[in-house]
Amino acid sequence: MDTSTPTGDLELRAQVRDAVAQLLGTAPDEIPDDANLILLGLGSLEVMRLSSRWRRGGFPVDFDSMLSDPTVAGFSRELAEARARSAATGGAA
Repeated sequence: MDTSTPTGDLELRAQVRDAVAQLLGTAPDEIPDDANLILLGLGSLEVMRLSSRWRRGGFPVDFDSMLSDPTVAGFSRELAEARARSAATGGAA
């Protein structure tokens, strides 16, 4: 998926929102981009699971980076940046 385009960013954000909504047991459209996911009930264990899942999917993110901005927008931004870093260094993204 090309995350450098607005369409890619929207697709990535939708995937993040879907993954988070599944863990929270809510509908994706009920999660605002800027809502603090920790306050909505996402625990550190779930963030760790998401980080692992995304690393396996080609996004070299780490747990601490994900917690620095625990929002759909923040997670999406971190994933896009991680993929860009990986691509720039020739990593498998």
